[in-house]
Amino acid sequence: MLDRLADVDRAVFEAVQALHWQPLTVLFVVASAWWLKGLAFTFAAAWLDARAGRTIPVAALAVTACALAADGVAVGLKHTFDRERPAHNLAGFDPLGATPDSPSLPSGHAASAFAAAVLLAVLYPRLRAPALAVAALVALSRIYLGVHFPADVALGAAVGTAVGLGTAVVLATRLTGRLGAAQAT
Repeated sequence: MLDRLADVDRAVFEAVQALHWQPLTVLFVVASAWWLKGLAFTFAAAWLDARAGRTIPVAALAVTACALAADGVAVGLKHTFDRERPAHNLAGFDPLGATPDSPSLPSGHAASAFAAAVLLAVLYPRLRAPALAVAALVALSRIYLGVHFPADVALGAAVGTAVGLGTAVVLATRLTGRLGAAQAT
């Protein structure tokens, strides 16, 4: 069963590699930039905090903490799974850019982007589609650039989603009413 999953993972990876096209490469390089995987979501939340008149930027702080927590969980899992990245696993494969030294599974970019996006989507339901679209773009960029296999990104997205939803539950049960609940816009 695991061999079959590995075969599918590699086949999807190779299919994505066949899509390389310069305009798409530029898009995915930008999507994979460090600042997009969490910082862009934090700025969106801060802007919405300001629009809501909050003196304490609750949403921005929560989104930032959520993205950092998801990245921390991903780092811990990377060392548990210790999966090689495509450049180290596939003979003759060259990624589009630098390959991180850390293990591959799960994708920290996908984890932090999905954590921030899911929390932002819960706090501001009108932002659900764009926030999740940006998170998906970040995640897909990691496969396209050749630094992660699809399973790495899928697990990263699952970790991020769980952390984002968990943070939303904590906010709903612990902070609502004390610091000012997020208002749907």
